[in-house]
Amino acid sequence: MVITATLLLSGCNSSSSILVGTARPAIQPSTVKVFDTPPKSFEVIALIEATGKTGWSAQKKTDGAIASLKEQAAAIGANGVLIEKFSDETGTYQGTSYINKKVQGRAILVKD
Repeated sequence: MVITATLLLSGCNSSSSILVGTARPAIQPSTVKVFDTPPKSFEVIALIEATGKTGWSAQKKTDGAIASLKEQAAAIGANGVLIEKFSDETGTYQGTSYINKKVQGRAILVKD
């Protein structure tokens, strides 16, 4: 049952992470803030990336990737995601070309 719920929540998005700091208790993804510039004081917990594959538009795919990053960050207790890179992932499946949106960043603990 847990596997099914996880698949339904993540859809066809994919993600990965490398723990480089100390994980903390999980928090709610809705409390994770997204940063495009580094906050004043923070600690890096993990290097994270996600690929948005669902949705008809580039924006929907990017939104899906960012949502996946927030879920990864929340699972290790990070209260922020520092976005470092946006890129396209292209390919062909059964003769049809596609473009997915990849987002890379850092799961961070923002300090007061």
